[in-house]
Amino acid sequence: MSDQPFAPCGGLARETDKQVEFLFDLLSEPYPPPLSIEYEWVEDNSTLTCSDNASGCAQATVGGAAIESIYLAYLHELAHAAHLLTLGTSHRVLTEGFASYASSQPRVAAPQDAAVFTQAIESLLDAGTLSGEQYTLAARFVGMTIERHGIAAFKAFWREVPRDAKLAEVRATYEASFGESWSDALAAIASREQTAFSDPYCEGDVRAVGDQLKLTLTQTCEDEDVTGPLRNSGVVTGELPIPIELASEGMYRFHFDSAGGPTEPVAGLRGCSIGSPAPVPSISLFSSQDDVTQYLGPGRYLLNIRAPLIPGDNAPIDVIIDRIQ
Repeated sequence: MSDQPFAPCGGLARETDKQVEFLFDLLSEPYPPPLSIEYEWVEDNSTLTCSDNASGCAQATVGGAAIESIYLAYLHELAHAAHLLTLGTSHRVLTEGFASYASSQPRVAAPQDAAVFTQAIESLLDAGTLSGEQYTLAARFVGMTIERHGIAAFKAFWREVPRDAKLAEVRATYEASFGESWSDALAAIASREQTAFSDPYCEGDVRAVGDQLKLTLTQTCEDEDVTGPLRNSGVVTGELPIPIELASEGMYRFHFDSAGGPTEPVAGLRGCSIGSPAPVPSISLFSSQDDVTQYLGPGRYLLNIRAPLIPGDNAPIDVIIDRIQ
């Protein structure tokens, strides 16, 4: 449901279903009928019943789980709903760590000094609260525990940790659950490179880029592949995510075949984490008025076309990718 004056676009339900399936697969849990996820899309965070400065929140309900968010199909909040429907709740470092690790938003913190990491995680566990900037640390604690011990052992640990547990209780439960000392575990977590990578946004049919790829799009909110709508600087837009695959490294030119203007489309480009770290483009956003050339390595990328949703027949959008050397 929504208090927005716009109807969801045609691809939103499919995109949301794909994300929910990904989360339940990650948890190795079946979807628990007849429980459901109720998603409320609100206009801005002033109307949220969440904590201050939050962009959304999820809570358990009699019928399943309920989400409020200023974003549509927000994977972080869907991850909270998934654990509420299957595992229940736990210490906040675990719940926010799982949601951040599952959604890669923000990404897992890089390996770091064991003593610094230990002090940071122990402070969070003892406080029982964490800020958005600390989600990366929680994601490392949760994610590397899952990667080291498996999801089944992690779920058993989760269920043994109360929401109000303090550091001593979490530490004792961790050692009993995984059969290793707390200090050794944190040292291993701090130094471990992430090995499991997934990205539900990049799954599905992929467009191969040879010497040239030209995409002609007639983007309307009714299209089955368009998600949104979203507000961007007062303009209502839809998003069309298109996975592309570059077979070889080289210089690639990106441009629209469009005259440009304030209501013309823009495109985002980012690397996809499909079993390995995502390649990183040097330029991540270009508009219909730009002509962008950049060096890219081989791999999968997500080209996300964002265009204004104008009533009636929209003009075709041509996006062209040329490999120039």
